Amino acid sequence: MKNKNSKKQTRTVQYDHPGRPRHTLKWPKSKKQFTFTDIMDMNGCDTRPGKNFGKALNENGCTMLTVRKNLKADMYILDPKTKEIIRVNPRSEVIKIRIKNKDVTAEPNSETGLGRRALLYCLRINKDSIKAPKASTPKVAKVKVARKTRTPKSTSQTPTADVLDKIHAALATPEPAPALTVPAVTIAPEAPAPAPAEVAPAAPVAEPVAEVAPAPAPVAAPVSTLVNS
Repeated sequence: MKNKNSKKQTRTVQYDHPGRPRHTLKWPKSKKQFTFTDIMDMNGCDTRPGKNFGKALNENGCTMLTVRKNLKADMYILDPKTKEIIRVNPRSEVIKIRIKNKDVTAEPNSETGLGRRALLYCLRINKDSIKAPKASTPKVAKVKVARKTRTPKSTSQTPTADVLDKIHAALATPEPAPALTVPAVTIAPEAPAPAPAEVAPAAPVAEPVAEVAPAPAPVAAPVSTLVNS
């Protein structure tokens, strides 16, 4: 049986070193607006895609989790026990860019304009110089799909169907355009125009004289040969 009067012994752990100091974030002050990835690069965090993404590059660097926690502690006032956000810290060095109560995001890295859009941050001292970005819509090239040529049926159904299949096949296959042959044309030099010939004056034409017809000869009276009885 356990003794009720026995006291529970607790193990106390003693450390002989103060531990690692808290990492102090460095801000990309050369940029007016920056993303979370820019903060990671500034603090020696690996941002290359792969298995080492988010890990410290060297002893002076930090991990992505450290950057996220320190950024949250700078921008907001947290509950000391639950670490939940109570309100925005009015004295934070970094703020989130918001225009018309909407978060401003950066352009995606892809050429098509698709993908995640990272949130933009800026230093509090530069918040008055931030302007609203112009809305840009990505241009997507239209792809023209070639029309599939209709193949005639192998089995004959009706004479009318066969004729229609032949017409469709003839329309589907374009006829090659005949080659145009242009005959060679040689242009001869123009001959000089001949000089106008001198025209001789016309001879005077005599007027015709009317001929007078001869008078007809007198006709003799017939002589009677009958004798009066």
